[in-house]
Amino acid sequence: MDSWLGGYKQFAPTELKNFTGGKQTMVHVRFEGRSHDYAEREVRVAAVMTDREIKERLAQFLDASLERFEPYVVERTVRGDLIVRPEAVYG
Repeated sequence: MDSWLGGYKQFAPTELKNFTGGKQTMVHVRFEGRSHDYAEREVRVAAVMTDREIKERLAQFLDASLERFEPYVVERTVRGDLIVRPEAVYG
């Protein structure tokens, strides 16, 4: 089993795949004005992780400081995908 799941070892990648109906769970990231799509396994995140853990992993993956992700929002879609984006400001 992969060690990148940390405390979430009960959710092995094959189980996560089955949980999402056999579909590869995607992580959509809007960072520095660009959109990026990654497989959750590629960036070593899982939907069961906290927002903070997801931001930490993305910061490491993108070689950015965690502080740059602090104002970001992590959304979990009904299909199981993750969307990480800057917080929307209206008005």
